[in-house]
Amino acid sequence: MPLASRPDAPATRILVRGSKGSRAPLTLLAGRALHGAEGNGFVPHFDAIFRGEAALDW
Repeated sequence: MPLASRPDAPATRILVRGSKGSRAPLTLLAGRALHGAEGNGFVPHFDAIFRGEAALDW
């Protein structure tokens, strides 16, 4: 899952998840932005994840 700092920015981080022994094809998920277009606050979904109130949905 590619992660970008802003919605218009290119991804600078990638989260990878795999299963040992799996023969499933590689799937690249849509990129997500950590921050909104303005300001330094996280978008609500990632803010809830960092607070432990939500889980990352793959």
